[in-house]
Amino acid sequence: MTVVDLRHVGDVAHIAATLMLLRRVASGRNSWGVSRRTQDLYFLVFALRYVDLLWDFHSLFNVAVKVLYLTSSIMLCTLLRWRTPAMHDHV
Repeated sequence: MTVVDLRHVGDVAHIAATLMLLRRVASGRNSWGVSRRTQDLYFLVFALRYVDLLWDFHSLFNVAVKVLYLTSSIMLCTLLRWRTPAMHDHV
């Protein structure tokens, strides 16, 4: 396997893990063990890291993965903030 193939495998694994986390939070309304602040920071990192989508095009796979990362981060932050607010400790 080449480095590019391994990167694609890593991207798909990351998307799968994020979708499983979204499903867990959305279906069971259980966010125990998931930090809302950490997810907010992940979204900030993805948004700043992938701002190159506005002017640079490498491949359709690259664009799709970046859009999925941003969308899933927004969805997870929204779910954690509005659907399960009582599950978080207010520290």
